[in-house]
Amino acid sequence: MKHKPLFRTIVLCLAILLSYIFSACSSAPAPENREEHFAYAEPEEKQGQSPDSMQPEQSSPKTETWTLSRIEEKLAGRDPIEGFNRCIFSFNDAVMIYVVRPIGWAYCTLIPKPVMECIDNVCDNLSYPARLITCLGRAEWGGAGDETCRFFINTTLGIAGIFDPAKHWFHFYSTGSNFGQMFASWGIGPGCTLILPFSPAVNIRDNVGVLFDSVFSIKTYLPFTGWTAINSTLLIHPSYESLLSGSRDRYKIYRNAMVLNREIQQDLWTYKTLNALRRYEKHPEEAPPPKQPKRESIQKPADMQGIFVHVDLMDYLPQNTYNDSIRVLLFQPQKANHYWYLPLSAFNSDFSEKAYLRSIRIYSDAEKSRYLFWDLPSELKDQEEESGNRLPEKLAVILPGIGSAYNCSSALAMAELMNNNGYRVVTVDSAFTWRFMESAGRNSLPGFAPRDAANMREYIAAILLSLKEDGMIEDPEITLIGWSFGGIHTLHIAALEEKEKILNAKRYIALNPPADLDFALRTADSLSNCSDGMNFQEVRDLLVDAGGKIVFYKS
Repeated sequence: MKHKPLFRTIVLCLAILLSYIFSACSSAPAPENREEHFAYAEPEEKQGQSPDSMQPEQSSPKTETWTLSRIEEKLAGRDPIEGFNRCIFSFNDAVMIYVVRPIGWAYCTLIPKPVMECIDNVCDNLSYPARLITCLGRAEWGGAGDETCRFFINTTLGIAGIFDPAKHWFHFYSTGSNFGQMFASWGIGPGCTLILPFSPAVNIRDNVGVLFDSVFSIKTYLPFTGWTAINSTLLIHPSYESLLSGSRDRYKIYRNAMVLNREIQQDLWTYKTLNALRRYEKHPEEAPPPKQPKRESIQKPADMQGIFVHVDLMDYLPQNTYNDSIRVLLFQPQKANHYWYLPLSAFNSDFSEKAYLRSIRIYSDAEKSRYLFWDLPSELKDQEEESGNRLPEKLAVILPGIGSAYNCSSALAMAELMNNNGYRVVTVDSAFTWRFMESAGRNSLPGFAPRDAANMREYIAAILLSLKEDGMIEDPEITLIGWSFGGIHTLHIAALEEKEKILNAKRYIALNPPADLDFALRTADSLSNCSDGMNFQEVRDLLVDAGGKIVFYKS
């Protein structure tokens, strides 16, 4: 114990030395004069420049088009040691899967989520010095004041930080500021990508910032606090799994997500948005008036015949083509985020945890494909036993939108809706996922709807046969439900079934299918060119604003 002060002094000196070294070799200017982004605010033209990995950012030509890959390169920086980074990420990922998950099962089963959150609140409260210093270092005077108020309120009224009355009673919100953000505001560029074991940072500058964060955290100097790292890791584990589940390249998805999260944090987006919403609550006259959607009755197409039935949803208020398509992101399962227990807990009763994760091999030379199956809810089974009358056996097969996995939030929400109404449910991957291509898509690229639908039809038929062989279903009445491109495939499967019965489905429901594919492709092309006339700073701010809103509304 007597060597601890010397060790901490050495670590602090090393961190300062490294920060100066890396600032010399990655001295791109940081953004200046950043304006606040509010949840209700429209994007405005921004001034200043964004940090580049190695070179100072120059004004971009107004005729430049920013592709996603180019934006990624500008924000994430270079990755000259990608092989090393991938190895370290694979190690970290393996720890999350094979160490954290089994430990988490026992830990989360014994300790309820509210208790885990209280422990995390204490750790967050002990990190006050780092947030105060970094707010002062980047001239965020209001944030420094809020952090100070939070610390004293939560330490006293919150009982040593166990609770957060500063947020819930007095509306003092945390900035989440850290040393990596402060270094960026000083003009220190991120440097190249660098993944280190057990570090959340993805570049050189932020890894140095993590050292400073630990040095200026009170928790570092308290005994027997190392175990709290497990507590914090388990709280973010569901988000980690949700982000990387089903990804073909987990490293790239993780790196890009962390880079975008870093940019959102750099702007203090959440902190400023919460304060803006609070001001609007106190002074509603300052809030922009909400847009009133115009109700338009949609007439049934004259050429719609046969088994198709047009339904006009009178309670659905359309906004515009773009918003109506993206609103599927807000379609979430109702029974999710269990209050008392995390998903790893044996006591968690979220709808997603009630599913059977099953796999099937369609072709002998192909990989196995996964899908989810829900049996009848226990309440309906109890109703059957009490009445002695067997309920009609119904099965819903759900085809999600383009590129979505079998466990995406919209698929889970639709599955929950059908399951609550007496359906057994199956959810599958979209034909536009790598897993479907390698397992059921005959290793062919998707895009030709008739062929994709034929492959999906064979896949569903194999699933139904497997479920019957295992006694999960007998002879159910089948309903096929798809939306977006899943709706297109549903319609093609319905046409195939008219010629030859394989699935013998009774209903086909297509929600918002892009029936005019030429229009859909032209619209997609126009959206990909929406950055025409923008410089990099404008594109970056627009991306941060969109990402911040998604994280804000889904959290």
